[in-house]
Amino acid sequence: MRLHELTEQLSSGARFQSFAQILGHAELHKQRTSDLDYRRRFHRRALDGEKLNFLDLGARGGPQERTAMLAEFYRISLCEADPEEAARLREAGHEVIEKLCLDRTDDRQILHVTEKASNSSIYKPRLEIIPLTHGVTDAVRIVREIELPTTTVDAEEDRLGVKFDEMKMDVQGANLPVLEGMRRSRPFMIELEAELVPLYHAQPLFFEVGRHLFDRGYLVADLVMTRRNGRPAGGRLPKERRNSRGIPAYGDFLFMPDWSRPEGRGIIERDPMRWATTLMLNGYEDMVRWISSETGFAGADRVLALLDALDQEDGADIASESA
Repeated sequence: MRLHELTEQLSSGARFQSFAQILGHAELHKQRTSDLDYRRRFHRRALDGEKLNFLDLGARGGPQERTAMLAEFYRISLCEADPEEAARLREAGHEVIEKLCLDRTDDRQILHVTEKASNSSIYKPRLEIIPLTHGVTDAVRIVREIELPTTTVDAEEDRLGVKFDEMKMDVQGANLPVLEGMRRSRPFMIELEAELVPLYHAQPLFFEVGRHLFDRGYLVADLVMTRRNGRPAGGRLPKERRNSRGIPAYGDFLFMPDWSRPEGRGIIERDPMRWATTLMLNGYEDMVRWISSETGFAGADRVLALLDALDQEDGADIASESA
């Protein structure tokens, strides 16, 4: 995230409630986009230059900045069901899945399109709680409803002939239906935005989403929470009481396979080199080294051999540095 963007968000108060959140987002972005030379060499040697498969669910506006910066490493598939937005993305040269990616395929589902199109959801917004996070309800006012075809992540893997290595989800409350459609698909990294307060009617909250992913072999690798304290609707508190804490309303969560359980090791062992490359591109070189050294999963020796070879080329001694 660029400095001017952080400054703008800080001054507007539109998204972040504290310096800690700003610094958290900035540090995560830095870790996931720096050291490109080393990561480029690791990617080239690990996969012989073959790209990782990245699925972007809820892709309005195109790939995120971080994904676009690393496009040389990814084959990016954008899932955007809104026909008008899908046409714009295709015109910009992107590969687009023009369906709602949920828990069933060859079905139909209503999408509630809102005034601010990025808030559109298969669920209707809860206007009694939206002011806490949006200030006013105008942005989530439903302006039209469209019936759209559905697919699943599994079905798209079959159609494209790939296994998705990484997935980003911005689906406005519909995380669990998407994940329930992944009966076979097990990406190495899953990034999603999830709510801790119900912004939409009948939506599953993070507690259900996290449990679902944990049961399938994942754990939280990173998170950045966004707190709300009523300021959008209620104005600012008197100066002497402006440390009111508010509550965490939603957050960005990153999941990786849990190497300590058979379910997670099975995900890693599907393709250890693609697992390692995916984690490396997300800034987890330390975890790749540690998990490969300590776990002994099938294929860990190949990952460690490549890391050792790159270290020798660089004249680096990681072990002595960390001792």
